[in-house]
Amino acid sequence: AVRTKRREGHRRIASPSMPPLTTLPPNVETNVDALLTQCAQMCSPHAPPGESAIVAVLDAFFGFLDRRTDFFADPARAGEAVRAALAKRGGKDGAEAARAASARDEAIERRKAEEDAKLRARLAREQEEEAKRVERLRAKTLEMEMEKSKGKIVDVTDEDATAATSAANVDATDAPVAGGAGDGDEDDPHALQPGTMMPNRGNGGDAEKYSWTQTLDDADVRVSVPPGTKAKQISCEFTKNTFTFYVKSPDAANGRGEPVIEGEFFAPIAVDECYWTLEDGAVVNVFLQKQKGMLWWPHVLTCDPKIDVKKVEPENSKLSDLDGETRSTVEKMMYDQRQKSLGLPTADEEVKQNALKSFMAAHPEMDFSNCKFDGVPGGFNPGAST
Repeated sequence: AVRTKRREGHRRIASPSMPPLTTLPPNVETNVDALLTQCAQMCSPHAPPGESAIVAVLDAFFGFLDRRTDFFADPARAGEAVRAALAKRGGKDGAEAARAASARDEAIERRKAEEDAKLRARLAREQEEEAKRVERLRAKTLEMEMEKSKGKIVDVTDEDATAATSAANVDATDAPVAGGAGDGDEDDPHALQPGTMMPNRGNGGDAEKYSWTQTLDDADVRVSVPPGTKAKQISCEFTKNTFTFYVKSPDAANGRGEPVIEGEFFAPIAVDECYWTLEDGAVVNVFLQKQKGMLWWPHVLTCDPKIDVKKVEPENSKLSDLDGETRSTVEKMMYDQRQKSLGLPTADEEVKQNALKSFMAAHPEMDFSNCKFDGVPGGFNPGAST
């Protein structure tokens, strides 16, 4: 009787536009009540602290829908169904609660859409900035390669390289020794800068407690530690400008065992991109990302010996290793260098000369013998044949 009155009350309060309540036959409703009562009794002991048994029943029911049905496959549809059920069963208060829940969901969706839009815009800006940085780096690399090579970048085969090496060895053997005993080192192109040492094969150097190598963008530091050292015994800390390294030892002063390395970096590093690894319990390899790329370091720490960066030998490049656009640019620059060394016009100057010759050939009635042409080398002869 109570359930019947409550059901009739819901029907009176419910809005005409609201979907009708599902009406079950009395015998079915009795069986459902029995099942749900049994479910409530099983779930009640597992209710969260401070919560009623209803919470556990709802969790169990929605868990069943999640595991055994596709109810949550469409979250929006699931939310609408729950709000509709709340509105139907809760009367006027339930409808208001459902509307409030719907408004909250819409606000959350709007905020999510705004955040997604901001994220996409930020990613687009970062991609654009990265593309510009890569282009600047590419241009700088090309400029430095040309400066270093001075026309020595050539597309050679292994046979050509072997022949060239043999010829160079013969020339070095037969060449006379320049200068006498009184000549100074200042005229020797192989002399090191005062206070520096020759770079190692990795374009780095050897300090008292570590060795290092480098590229234009990063540096690798290798530190030998006592065999069997564990990673937890290593203390390796770096900030943007400083470096501290030691092996933890309770027997050493202040707990800092050898090797102890401290100092300031020659130039700032990108801390977030630096890391260290322990190899075979005997060597710690520290990777340092230079904050400012395209720069050779004379030393890692300012307190250690310097190398002569003029003796750094970047890895030779071949034209075949370059992309099409870069290769065309390098070939043109190399051609212009050769032409200038021979006193001949560059590629651009040849284009201008050919254009003038074509124009003069098309107008034989005109006399160009005493003409001066802007932007054309002085050696250009209007009367010369093509």
